[in-house]
Amino acid sequence: MGELKPIQIALQRIESWLEIRPSSEYESISEVLKDIVGSQFTSSFAIEKVTDESVEVSVFSVQTLTLFRMKRSQIENRLAQEGTPLKLKLRLKANNAVQG
Repeated sequence: MGELKPIQIALQRIESWLEIRPSSEYESISEVLKDIVGSQFTSSFAIEKVTDESVEVSVFSVQTLTLFRMKRSQIENRLAQEGTPLKLKLRLKANNAVQG
């Protein structure tokens, strides 16, 4: 046998990563947020943007903003556990605001 080709090395890394990565019980960031803050708040927030470093969430009331701030570290920790280590960025928006 000869040396491993780069593609074989990459495949081995992927296979080993898949073996150690636990399966996630969540299919999306939205599901993580609903689980932590409660599904009754689903209409009180919207995910605006997801980057490699953060998830930007708009909330529509001061009460929801307070709830998200209180749960921020729990949300960020759960995202990291699920393999998506993102920082939570919050923005308060009025429900009836005109967006331009």
